[in-house]
This record gives sequence, C-alpha cells and structure tokens, in this order.
Amino acid sequence: MNNSDIEKCLIIKNPKKKLIENCIKEFGITEDPCEGGYLLENGKFLDFSGKREGLQHRVRALDHRDISRCIDSESCNVVQSFNKFRLIGMHGNTIRFHSSGCLSDNPVVNVILYKDQEPTEEQWHVIRNSAKKGGIIYDILDNKGDRIISGSIDASKAGRLRNIFQSLKINHSNH
Repeated sequence: MNNSDIEKCLIIKNPKKKLIENCIKEFGITEDPCEGGYLLENGKFLDFSGKREGLQHRVRALDHRDISRCIDSESCNVVQSFNKFRLIGMHGNTIRFHSSGCLSDNPVVNVILYKDQEPTEEQWHVIRNSAKKGGIIYDILDNKGDRIISGSIDASKAGRLRNIFQSLKINHSNH
C-alpha cells in the first residue's frame, strides 16, 4: 500500500465522529492546557496528563505519539506513525498542542497545524488565551507532514498566528 492508500484505509476505518469518540474514550477530555495533547474543535483537549493511569495532574505526561492508541489501523498496513498524526490532525481537525512551563508565570504554547485544516473559533480562542505571557511556537505543515513554516510569536501578538495561517493558505492555494 502506498501512503495515499493507507490514508484512505484509515479514513474509512475511522470516520471523524468515531475517531474523536474513540480518542475521548481512550484519553478523556480536559479544559486544562497543561494537560492537553490535542485541541479539539470544541476548544477542549484530549487529556494527555496520564492521570487515568495514576500519573500527576496539571502536567502532560503522555507523548503525542500515544494518539495511535485510539486509531483503528488494523489491515491498513501502517508502517509510519505520521499517517496517524495526519489523520487526527486533518481528518479529525485537531491541533497538536503542548504547553511548556505550565506551572510558571510564562507558559509557552506549542502548536502544530496542517495548512488544509479549518480551525474553529473555539480552537483559535484557546490558543490565544493559553499563550498568556509566554507566547506561541508554531509549525504549519503541508498535507504530507512536511514543515512549510515555523516561528514564534510573543503573547501580546498571539492573534497574529491566525493571520499567518490564513495568509499561508491563500498563498499556497494560488500555486
């Protein structure tokens, strides 16, 4: 199977509603950015604190690769996990999220978006508000998972990420 066939298989086996429900069932949800691993369309996070497994609250203990636990990939011949990351990001319209230094006064938010995603108002709101004083580090990826642009924005200009994202979509659609 080539990557295109693998992704088609993953999408068929994981319709968006089922995908998100499976991930919520596996990880739970939280409104705490310190515990978040992926930002859902409703502005809540998949809970990557690991507290369901007895780990500490208010910190993210699980790795973003743990998302594969809620994705049905049987018979899809997935050999590279990036297929699963793209599935949850693009098909599930989630934003990979990590808040570093949560317990400090200046947490830094790290986000990864795919250029063809359509983030919701709730997602933009949470990203902007989670930055507080520390700022945002971002990566915007193409549909293959390759980085198009990376950067950082200080907290006072957190709303600029949306402008950068939208202008990138416009510029890339003209090519």
